[in-house]
Amino acid sequence: MSKLIKTLALSAVIFAAAPQFASATSMSGDMAGMDMSGNSAKSDVAKASGVVKKIDTANGMVTLQHGPIPAIQWPAMTMGFKVADPALLNTIKEGEEVDFSLKPENGNQVVVAIAAKK
Repeated sequence: MSKLIKTLALSAVIFAAAPQFASATSMSGDMAGMDMSGNSAKSDVAKASGVVKKIDTANGMVTLQHGPIPAIQWPAMTMGFKVADPALLNTIKEGEEVDFSLKPENGNQVVVAIAAKK
């Protein structure tokens, strides 16, 4: 009986940790100690620039390779972001250099504006 309880407990821990592992693997770069909520920002909107790596219109997401974003204390990295308005994805192309703005929403940074660099 003890072996069954241990097996069930281990299974529960693995099952509970799986979503956390999956979301962490969609980002690259050294993010240790980062405040992902953006609460450290002086303003609600953080501006940055980067390169569009992937556009996922079905899920309203864009993957950006960006430089450091001092306003929210983020280092350079590549990661996926939700967009506030899916129509924004129609204004950009993969491989394009862009300027974009992020705003915190439900503990995550969301792209609220994005445009090709001029």
